[in-house]
Amino acid sequence: MAAARKISDAEWNIHKARLHALYIGDNKTLDQVIEIAACDLGFKSSKAQYIRQFKKWAFEKNSNIDQWKAVTRVVCKRKFRGKDTEISIKGRRISDRKLRKEMSRYTVPNNDQECSSKKSRPALSDRRDNTSQRSDLLRPWWCCRANPSGRIFANIRIPPYSLV
Repeated sequence: MAAARKISDAEWNIHKARLHALYIGDNKTLDQVIEIAACDLGFKSSKAQYIRQFKKWAFEKNSNIDQWKAVTRVVCKRKFRGKDTEISIKGRRISDRKLRKEMSRYTVPNNDQECSSKKSRPALSDRRDNTSQRSDLLRPWWCCRANPSGRIFANIRIPPYSLV
């Protein structure tokens, strides 16, 4: 297999806006972007080169754990102050359903319950009655009895993200 030709940064930058629109805006897969760029733009490059260049430009579709922890922290603080929050990550608005799902991954029981205890689940009839109160029973993941000082962020750098 022959080595792929080296493509200059200037040549990549010519196609940057269109590649961003395809990959991020239109939510196309990388293979679809490669095919469209080859057919429509006449721009041919290997998949590895696309991966390297998209990483360099920070074209990412998925959010990582640090981003969701930061979002959870901001939303919980604003909720505590009685404010509603609309979240956008990388220019995309996050639906309320997805926000609740992702935030549930980074919450722990409140201080009245033992963080590491494995209490038995209540009977099914009890769970049905208390489902509307579930969000009141959960606290942010950093409000845990195992962390009484609340200084978990002392050595953690939270990267800046678009939180609106």
